[in-house]
Amino acid sequence: MSETPVRQKRPMSTGKKVVIGAAVLVCAPVVIAGMVSGAKQDLSSKPAAGKSTPTLAAPSKSTFKLTLPPHQLAPASRRRSAASILHTNDAYYRDEFNRGVTVIEARGGSASYPAFHAWYQKASGDVKPGTTAFLAADANFDASDEPVSIRIWQYDNGTLQADVSTLVQDGLDVGGPNDAAARSKVKTDIAKMHADYATAEHDADQVAAGK
Repeated sequence: MSETPVRQKRPMSTGKKVVIGAAVLVCAPVVIAGMVSGAKQDLSSKPAAGKSTPTLAAPSKSTFKLTLPPHQLAPASRRRSAASILHTNDAYYRDEFNRGVTVIEARGGSASYPAFHAWYQKASGDVKPGTTAFLAADANFDASDEPVSIRIWQYDNGTLQADVSTLVQDGLDVGGPNDAAARSKVKTDIAKMHADYATAEHDADQVAAGK
């Protein structure tokens, strides 16, 4: 009995391997591209009929309201007492200012120096009366009934003090080489003091009204 000869496989030539490999490489991008294209179509496709795309609701707007405790009105007697203290102090600085104008206008005369020097020494740093007046007037109120105007008066009364200090400095040059310019400044100081005094007096009236 004769044996059937086994047919041995011949090794594939290098040329065929290269051709088959190239074919695989060519087909792979086509398959991948098709997969990506399908994915894009799925992402861009519209939802089916009857289905709605969920949306986020707009945040509701809330109104913030600042509630302040009601402001009480202090008794009229205490308001009048506080206002009287403030008016008195306004008059104090007005009178001090006017005394300064008198002695300044007399500078250059025979007896001007002693009077100006005495006023200068007192008026150049005279802030304590204003501070004392504010504390005495404010003692008539507490946190629940203190009128806003008393704090405004405190600021404007400080302006009166500053007006006196400005007159002190401008008065130094009166009677000297720059006498004409110095006297012009004094006139400006007088006009400003009149306006500032009226403002402080209005503040004191507002305190009496409890505003």
